Amino acid sequence: MSLKIDPRQMIRKYLPYFNVVFTVNLVFSFMATVLSTFSSKPFLIEQEISLSRVISQFIIFFLTGGYLIGAIYYEIARKNEYYLYYNLGISKLRLNLRTYLFHLILMIPFLIFAIYAKQI
Repeated sequence: MSLKIDPRQMIRKYLPYFNVVFTVNLVFSFMATVLSTFSSKPFLIEQEISLSRVISQFIIFFLTGGYLIGAIYYEIARKNEYYLYYNLGISKLRLNLRTYLFHLILMIPFLIFAIYAKQI
């Protein structure tokens, strides 16, 4: 006898972890993008800041450093909540892989927009 799992219930199990990591990731990525955009502009030479460059920097920060900062934050600040996922039958590896896959899927529209903005 096989158990049928409702996809909505499975998504609900991951939502608390998604929300925390996503929020930390979004804040870090936005701050890093703003800092890198304005610190890379030379003071004496007028250089135009392009929208595609800013979006591509945001995507890079969001998919690399921001995600890692979010996962590390969860590991340090909410370490005991991993027991919830363990009791639900979700390992740390599965939790992190699905969250990262969610972040990748979320960045596809931004990537398409960055490519479009580069052509303008």
